[in-house]
Amino acid sequence: MKKFLLMAMLLIVGIASGRAREDVTINGIGYEIENYEAKVVSVDSDIVNLEIPEDIGYFPNVNEEGIIVPVVGIREVACYGHSNLQSVTIGEYVQEIGNLAFAGCSNLVKVENQSPLLSVIGEEAFGDCCKLESFDFGEGISESQISLGMFAFYQCRALQTFSLQFVKDVGAYCFEGCAKLESVPGSENVETFGHRAFVDCTALKEINIMIDGKLNSELFFGCCALENVTLSNAITEIGTYAFEGCKSLNEITLPDQLTGLGSGAFGGCLGLKSVELPATLTDMGFGCFEHCDNLESLTVLSYEPPQIGVYNDDTVDSEYPIDNPECCRVVSEGSDCVLYVPEGCVEAYSNAPGWKWFKTIKEIPTQGIESAAVETESEPMYYDLQGVKIVNPRPGSVVIRRQGSKSEKIIF
Repeated sequence: MKKFLLMAMLLIVGIASGRAREDVTINGIGYEIENYEAKVVSVDSDIVNLEIPEDIGYFPNVNEEGIIVPVVGIREVACYGHSNLQSVTIGEYVQEIGNLAFAGCSNLVKVENQSPLLSVIGEEAFGDCCKLESFDFGEGISESQISLGMFAFYQCRALQTFSLQFVKDVGAYCFEGCAKLESVPGSENVETFGHRAFVDCTALKEINIMIDGKLNSELFFGCCALENVTLSNAITEIGTYAFEGCKSLNEITLPDQLTGLGSGAFGGCLGLKSVELPATLTDMGFGCFEHCDNLESLTVLSYEPPQIGVYNDDTVDSEYPIDNPECCRVVSEGSDCVLYVPEGCVEAYSNAPGWKWFKTIKEIPTQGIESAAVETESEPMYYDLQGVKIVNPRPGSVVIRRQGSKSEKIIF
């Protein structure tokens, strides 16, 4: 109803498009008005609780009646460095929060959004708001419509939860240094995550990533509390150092269509004990599992040893040749991790760059299945390599299929 009233008032005063910009200040907030839309350009530094209104009334000149215009945006640096600011309420028509709009507001604690039209939170918009505890998107927003710019919430060290339910894109460095960020519900709705988006989010415990294509480099670098990660099967590449230092990560199921794994992708993941690499994997960077000191086994489903070398990432020093023994390793030198490969492939892996440094290379075992019970002679039963029954085998995984008295190892 309010939108229709607003349009009616504009029509009554005979508004035409293309009106020149005008600047006004109302209640300590400076606005620029152009084409009968208002945007916040400045805020008095002594304001503690800022409320961005839905609309404002002003007089274009002394010969015209007053008119009402919607407040549709907050300009860059509008409230930059205001140390007195403690709370912000964003009005109903705001569509964009500009770059650095609230950066460095060191005492800002909470932000409440009332606009269902919000679609952009600019670069470093809330960067270094070190006391920011909550950002409430409010109601009425359509799912996955908001883009978060680079550094948007950089070093917001008090932020504990941030809903990504309405977020379409997360920019590079967006949450870097948010040391108390424990959860990001709705992450499965996000379509893109930028480089280093969650670096040093040392309290983050779990996340669901349902993107297509490449998982960007250093995305979770240093997320030492990260325990649970769900990756979309549509992910085809995992970038350099994507999970470096995630020492609490106990297991990871890699996407079925994964073709590339960047250097150091899981370096320093001390919790990993076993990892299975899908048959689709063809290229790997240096030291993908370096310093994974507790890694006991690595199972590779590809009959052709994936190539080890500089893999599709500018952050890797490309001067190292592929046969350099110091670089061409999958795990750390001296690791006791056992490499399991498909039947008949031990020799190929034993001679392949990177793979030949494993102390022990074996065929994928079939033992552990003999004692498994078979409930019917007609329908096949599936078990993992330790003899545990599987209800829904994952496509591309190596399993034991038993039918009647016959057991055989297959790639499902």
